[in-house]
Amino acid sequence: MKVLHIINGLEVGGAEKFLFKLINNDIVNEHVVFNISKKGKLESLIKKKLSLINFNLKKDFYKL
Repeated sequence: MKVLHIINGLEVGGAEKFLFKLINNDIVNEHVVFNISKKGKLESLIKKKLSLINFNLKKDFYKL
């Protein structure tokens, strides 16, 4: 099964660390990460494991 993850950024935080652990330990499914904003520190680790799409959307665009 192919799983798409949509995330706001790839800086080091709780959600990002959990996403990396999930991807790293799941050998059954194929994962794709769609990063909405800028690149982060976890990008290089995630790129080694799966497909990563960086959208680089400006913060002002999705700010409420």
